[in-house]
Amino acid sequence: CFISCSTPYSCQSSIINCPKNNKECVVLCQDISSCKSLTINARFASQLDIIDCTQNESCLDMTIFCPKSVDGNPVCLIEGNHNLGSSNDQNSDGMQIYAIHGWNDI
Repeated sequence: CFISCSTPYSCQSSIINCPKNNKECVVLCQDISSCKSLTINARFASQLDIIDCTQNESCLDMTIFCPKSVDGNPVCLIEGNHNLGSSNDQNSDGMQIYAIHGWNDI
């Protein structure tokens, strides 16, 4: 599946449940706060690609459930710059990444 969050606030505070049965899930976050506080459940996807987290606050405070690595190869790609991480909002839990094999899955 391909999900385009390409306008300001377009996927903010939403929940994306990626397809099961070994399907790839691509989430494009290319505008201001487009994926801020977004939850992505990709536990059963074959691959998760979160791309273009470079716009102002585009990927802050996300909750990500990564698929597990395959034969030691990570299948959870998270791409961005300083707009990927945690905000200064005291009411936020910050960025949370859940990965069965830890950093080996990412």
